[in-house]
Amino acid sequence: DHYIFESKNALGIGTYGTVIKAAERVSKAKRAVKVIPKTQIFDIHSFKNEIEILRNLDHPYVVKLFETFEDKRNIYLVMELCQGGELFKRIIS
Repeated sequence: DHYIFESKNALGIGTYGTVIKAAERVSKAKRAVKVIPKTQIFDIHSFKNEIEILRNLDHPYVVKLFETFEDKRNIYLVMELCQGGELFKRIIS
């Protein structure tokens, strides 16, 4: 309800989920939304603790977590959109 997914194509796919580019409906601010299936979370208490730590961090070298959402199947982490490609690929090259 709060975000519009801009593409069906994922920005990235990792072990725990998929990252999709989105825009906030009101401000049109660009965000990255990580979609994590609940089946991938084995210790929900630890997961929520890590999310709370990330939510409270404010550092220029750490991605900013703006908000989280949850439905029956997934947890959605709305984060700062960092462009420029994958760090691992840049390190390798």
